[in-house]
Amino acid sequence: MSLMHVDFEVCPVNNTDPARCRTVRGALVDTGSEHAFIPPEIFDAITAPTGREVGELGDGSGFEYDIGPAAIRFRGLLRTTDIARSAPGQEPILGVLALEALGLKLDPRRGTLETRKRHR
Repeated sequence: MSLMHVDFEVCPVNNTDPARCRTVRGALVDTGSEHAFIPPEIFDAITAPTGREVGELGDGSGFEYDIGPAAIRFRGLLRTTDIARSAPGQEPILGVLALEALGLKLDPRRGTLETRKRHR
């Protein structure tokens, strides 16, 4: 299995006009990350923080980060979710909440994003 990186757009929740959206390039698809971590300059252009959360790194150390609402556009789908402000220079991440909102799942054998089956 290899790492998967994707490009997607983030937009203000109340204005998804493409002129107001920003492209996040080369985001790591990370099912171990709850939120989509967005570069600070894009986060600040799209949303305002509505809360702060605490995360845990693989080594067990903790870190705090701001979250705020946004719309994510990927493969023609547009869904709302909370996004997180990453640290400067941190690789952008597309986390599991955004994947679930978009109805996608990672197929680790193929290294592709697949449409998740909806249950009734």
